[in-house]
Amino acid sequence: MQEKIRIALKNTDKIKEILRKYILPTLREVDKEEFIEMQKDWMPVMAICEKCNRIQHRDNEESIKPNRVKEYFGDKEVVSYVCEACGHNGKLSIWSGRLKLNWRVDWPAKWALYKTTCEPAGKDHSVKGGAYDTGIELCQELYGYVGPVKVPYEWLRLGDQDMGTSKGHIFTPKKYLEIADPRIYRTIILRTNPIKHITFRIEEISQYYDYYERMENIYYNIEKTEDSEENMFFNCIFPLTQITDIPEIKLKQLPLKLLTFLTQVQNVLSIDKLYEKAKTFMENNNFENVITIHEFKTLLTQTKNWLEEVKKIVENEKDPKVKREIIRKVEIFTIPNEIDKILIKNMDEKQIKGVRILKEYFEKNDDLDADSVQNKIFTIAKKDLVIPPRKFFETIYQIILGKKSGPRLGPFLSLLDKDWLLKRFNI
Repeated sequence: MQEKIRIALKNTDKIKEILRKYILPTLREVDKEEFIEMQKDWMPVMAICEKCNRIQHRDNEESIKPNRVKEYFGDKEVVSYVCEACGHNGKLSIWSGRLKLNWRVDWPAKWALYKTTCEPAGKDHSVKGGAYDTGIELCQELYGYVGPVKVPYEWLRLGDQDMGTSKGHIFTPKKYLEIADPRIYRTIILRTNPIKHITFRIEEISQYYDYYERMENIYYNIEKTEDSEENMFFNCIFPLTQITDIPEIKLKQLPLKLLTFLTQVQNVLSIDKLYEKAKTFMENNNFENVITIHEFKTLLTQTKNWLEEVKKIVENEKDPKVKREIIRKVEIFTIPNEIDKILIKNMDEKQIKGVRILKEYFEKNDDLDADSVQNKIFTIAKKDLVIPPRKFFETIYQIILGKKSGPRLGPFLSLLDKDWLLKRFNI
């Protein structure tokens, strides 16, 4: 890229001419004068400040001001700049690695560098006279490369807002990889017609996983669809979602729902016990490959990162109903280290009796399944205590979570450690 930067600096006047050719016809008369004035001192390169290591500054009006190069000294291959962030005046060699091309020039420079044959671009860049058109001509005139095929696409939205680096409203692929499987990301992109916008909602990642699994099942003929177009579509895009060779058979994976649960009980269960829970699930479901504890830890970290992002969304959401719905769908919970003593004090005799009966049930039985636990709680409430089941369910939730509701209780209790549960029920 350093050579591409040198070429751009040598051809600054040509770059300005090409930009004027495409941009001026799209501007109002009053804006044309401003653009021509701005171009007089404009240079196609920005500098990373030697003093504060910043390349730009966001002012009080939320406008981003880059450290634009002021002058190029061709004989010495040096540029001068003024830092917009700290005010430092400096000079840099063009080979210093501290220079970056303006985005309108950086784009065609990289096309030429990587010999790009096709690159999709947002609709704003793909309009007549937009960055794609200027990029193609700059690529050909400056760098001698024909450029890629132009493929316009609609904007990607994060929640209810369009993503945009200028507004700081972004969620990068790198950040995504910290919270979910890359195949799911590919699925989100590939399933959408390029001319339609994509709304990416972090809190709905579990739904994206469900979509991917259905597509995977249809591809491997595990699930049938009567819609021939859907069948053809899934068979076409599934191979494109893969990041390694396509497996001959569907490889089973730990469900996100299970990982979500295990991630949130790390304060009460050791990593070894959590792994045993996961391992038991894999063995009971005849997994071809049982993942290692190292791979399991990676999945837990990824799921934890996702939950943290969802919690931020919940925290910033103003509508109480939307908050509750997100918490319900994702099944977010926290297990307090200790039971609130006031809670126990406020329980009546029937509630305490019911907890003791349930504790005895767990003491006498091993490897209880979710339905057995769920049914037992109903039976205790109706027959032993003669109280509304809801009241007894709320009692158990309060003991475990410190509140009256949470994930479906049968599966929830069946996944917790028996010794921990017995200790918790000791009231």
